[in-house]
Amino acid sequence: MLNLFNYNYSMVKLRQYTQLSNASSLTPVTPVMIYTNADTDKLKILSDNKDKAGIYQWQHVESGKIYVGSAMDLSTRIRRYYNISYLEADKNRYISSALRLHGYSTFSLMILEYIDIKDMTKSEAKKIVLEREQHYLNLLSPHYNILKLAGNSLGFKHSPEHIINFSSINKGVNNPMYNRTGEKNILSKKVYLYKDLQSSNPFQVFNSYTEAARHFNCHRTTVLRNIDTKKVFRMCFLMSEPL
Repeated sequence: MLNLFNYNYSMVKLRQYTQLSNASSLTPVTPVMIYTNADTDKLKILSDNKDKAGIYQWQHVESGKIYVGSAMDLSTRIRRYYNISYLEADKNRYISSALRLHGYSTFSLMILEYIDIKDMTKSEAKKIVLEREQHYLNLLSPHYNILKLAGNSLGFKHSPEHIINFSSINKGVNNPMYNRTGEKNILSKKVYLYKDLQSSNPFQVFNSYTEAARHFNCHRTTVLRNIDTKKVFRMCFLMSEPL
């Protein structure tokens, strides 16, 4: 059961989320926790959900497309999604490709349900968690879930149609890595910060995308995307080369 603080926090987040999404994209369930920006809310997400079992949902805010998953330890599971190497290795799943393509700031993360498993055996806990995941898979028909059966995808082989779809997602011109010489090389480049695009000198320089991401407390792909779009980010412009 949620305490009063978590309940109030959830209600505030729900109101914020409603403002970000149109009514048609909202799920027909009331999540117990809502994090409206999976990029800036990362640390809170991982902290709030440590050692908690339950059902989680990623939602691309603009399109309303969702992914539903479950975990015995939500923090451990969700942490994987923030690992670019994990997403690369898991790129044949829609959600992994979508996170890499769009970036964490375009996704919300919801906890649909917490499950108390402390008095259960491991097999009992796994059974109830998967049963609840299946309930939400049936209810929500999530777009990003290839498999509609709760549990892992061990032994699952993608159809030719899925392979074509994944290829188009990963190689599309909107992908931040499209037509680049390689992620490792691009992320090792310097990042220059400017107050405006007419400035003659940067007010700060980072030696790599990773260093810049650490400064802004965001993911490296967020830095890369803002360099590509040349839009204002945290009251400044990010550039990969001096102006």
